[in-house]
Amino acid sequence: MNKQPVVLIAANTSWSLYNFRLNLMRSIVKQGMRLVLTAPRDLFWDELAGEFEIIETRHLQRDGMSIINDLRLFREYGVMMKRLRPDVLLSFTVKPNVYAVRAAYRHGARVIPTVNGLGSAFGSRNLVSSIIRLLYRKPLRVASAVVFHNTDDRDQLVSEGLVEKTKCMVTPGSGVDLQAFRPSSRAAGRTRGPENDEDVTCRFLYFSRLLVEKGARDYVEAARRLKSSSGENNGGGFETGGVPAADNLAFSILGPASDSNPSAVHADEVNAWKKEGVVEYLGTASDVRPYLENHDVVVFPSYYREGIPRVLLEALAAGKPIITTDWIGCRETVREGKNGFLVPVRDVSTLAGAMERMARLTPEERAEMGKQSRLLAESVFDEKNVIKTYLDLIKK
Repeated sequence: MNKQPVVLIAANTSWSLYNFRLNLMRSIVKQGMRLVLTAPRDLFWDELAGEFEIIETRHLQRDGMSIINDLRLFREYGVMMKRLRPDVLLSFTVKPNVYAVRAAYRHGARVIPTVNGLGSAFGSRNLVSSIIRLLYRKPLRVASAVVFHNTDDRDQLVSEGLVEKTKCMVTPGSGVDLQAFRPSSRAAGRTRGPENDEDVTCRFLYFSRLLVEKGARDYVEAARRLKSSSGENNGGGFETGGVPAADNLAFSILGPASDSNPSAVHADEVNAWKKEGVVEYLGTASDVRPYLENHDVVVFPSYYREGIPRVLLEALAAGKPIITTDWIGCRETVREGKNGFLVPVRDVSTLAGAMERMARLTPEERAEMGKQSRLLAESVFDEKNVIKTYLDLIKK
């Protein structure tokens, strides 16, 4: 009797497994393989435990570098591999890519790490980045294949000699579920906000973790400039002239603030924005689709080293025009002038100008941009193609 193949997936949160890998995991199970997950326990643990076999990773800390704790994590993975004896390991994010890959390889598994963004460490040369590069070297060398979410990240690690190009696969991010995220009937015209304010001509939405590098402050400052200059005949300094009156533009933020992450926007700063009235803070949500439906344009001025931001993939699939940065992972989601606008990194003036241009379009013109976003999602970012890549790698 043939042994049932065992596939282990290691990630740094159960939240990411549930939100980004759910259909991949279900597809692996449908192939008749035994699937085991390992991640720290968080809010989505129970959802996963109700459907999959899952083991808690107790010593994985997402932020910070503790040698003692990382050694405990490596040992924890080692015990896990000795007991499970997986045939294939799929790993996501830095610490699983480093420690789970090493432990699984030692116990005879084929390892397939995914580099879903290089983060801030690879954007500089300092002690921390040097350590991370050193830690990455062996896991990428012993991997059967390495999956990247954009060509920039692949090319950088290849040029630094950390991975052989022949091992590399590039997928369009993690893809997006085109059935779960679809254009609504409101995508073809003017949307309505929570208060059904029909006088608002354009609603902008930023949704993400509120990190400085993800452009949260830049978005708020651009909104502030538009509010202070809108309706003026001289255009408030913008080249294209005045925009609709301030009361006819709405700026929303959806996503968690934090006081623990050193690059996070803290809750007191968000409260200051609310008091100022420059943006409407919508809190957090496990399902962003209703908020996408109630807004016209998604703005994400990020300069964080992600693979391809999930924010932008979901906006594309929902048929929304996009304003984002000409930056690694972000630029792939925009065809300039067709489904949105690209702006330079950390250039608030140009960002405000792009938002002004979008506000000046008619609802029909924005709807056409939204249609182009959906077509791009269907042709390039369909999650089914990403899942097929992983299944092919597992079966190889």
